[in-house]
Amino acid sequence: MLRTRLDKLQISSASYAVELPISFATGRGWTRGWTRRVSREEVWFVTGALLRPGERISGQLRFTEIDRLDTVVRYGAEVLLVQPVAPGSRQREVRARFCQLLFGAGTEPDRPEDQPS
Repeated sequence: MLRTRLDKLQISSASYAVELPISFATGRGWTRGWTRRVSREEVWFVTGALLRPGERISGQLRFTEIDRLDTVVRYGAEVLLVQPVAPGSRQREVRARFCQLLFGAGTEPDRPEDQPS
């Protein structure tokens, strides 16, 4: 089943409106499914972490309860855009382009050694 999902992502450039938890070395956030999308090329998310365009981040996206187990996408990405969610907000909307994606299944919490380098 996981291989089928991976094959679909490799042949499709589709994007999906989903809200997923995303983590990286300096923080956490949520993908913005209601306004932005997740694709195999990039992700938009909201975080309170201080990120800068050009910065490289790595971490995990977690798809919970799909087929009764978690699907974990470990990624490496380059931050392309950082902008406030609203004037005066501490939350920032971030656009990042994936450089590396690794798919797996798991129920373990995020671990730094599982993140791509």
